[in-house]
Amino acid sequence: MMRVVLFFILCGALWAEVRMNIEQLRAFVSSSQKLGHSDKQIADYVKTIRMTERLNEATIEDIGAGPRTSEALRRLIESSQALPAPKPPAP
Repeated sequence: MMRVVLFFILCGALWAEVRMNIEQLRAFVSSSQKLGHSDKQIADYVKTIRMTERLNEATIEDIGAGPRTSEALRRLIESSQALPAPKPPAP
């Protein structure tokens, strides 16, 4: 019985959404690449992200992710269109 409960807790954790702004997204992709995570691993995680700011194609190109991650990021463009524009970077 305990295994079943643990299984459902782990499943819930895997389906949890992570909320990020543009700067957090940049930092996540950059650090994941530096740690040697594969493009597939990064893309799979990006699919769980919900943006708090509007994402655009120029930002994706600037991030410099692999092809799978870039495709996952492009899907976030569609879901973030109604969100506010990102704040300008700090000087």
